[in-house]
Amino acid sequence: MDILAVITELTSDVSKAGVTLLVKGLLGEQIEELANVSKRGLRNLGSAVKTIYDKWQAKNINLEENVKEADPEILQPILKEVFIGYKSEILREKWINLLESVILGNSVHPRYIETLKLLDTIDANVLNIISEYRKVGNFLNIKSLKGSLQQGGLDVQDDMAIDSLFNLVEINLCYVNTLQGKPTRQDVESGNNVYISDFGKKFMRLVNGEN
Repeated sequence: MDILAVITELTSDVSKAGVTLLVKGLLGEQIEELANVSKRGLRNLGSAVKTIYDKWQAKNINLEENVKEADPEILQPILKEVFIGYKSEILREKWINLLESVILGNSVHPRYIETLKLLDTIDANVLNIISEYRKVGNFLNIKSLKGSLQQGGLDVQDDMAIDSLFNLVEINLCYVNTLQGKPTRQDVESGNNVYISDFGKKFMRLVNGEN
């Protein structure tokens, strides 16, 4: 399969030449290794790269000049997730932002990649909600957390929101602020004791495209 020809075909608008060059610059010699990727996977890749390309075009920055050939050990696991093409917009955006960091030659530690794999749609939204609440100093509890999730179109119950908090604490994106030593289940379930960890803040800057 001619990878670049397929990308050009799938990106049928004025940006297709730039997107194709960007894909070629990103993948380098690895492009031949993608011969067995499905057309749907390539469509997802083309869409992801076009999103990045258009973002930089809007800033009047020539992204092609900034492309660095990526480390295969970092690029491959990200591409695998991009090829999947998540239906969840929030997860799709986070993988595209990771890909953008690779395109720009930024350092992306494997831990960030593995951590993002551990998030589902609810986790990703909960992480953003906690961050926003902490920025303005609002009180956070399960009721307000569930309400924010439901406003975002997610049909969740209390136990689903609590499970998400536990997951975020377990993978060190969040921590429980308690003076009682090891946090109890009640500490986590209250919601108001859960904060974004230092690692979580670095992770969010990267996957939210703020780096």
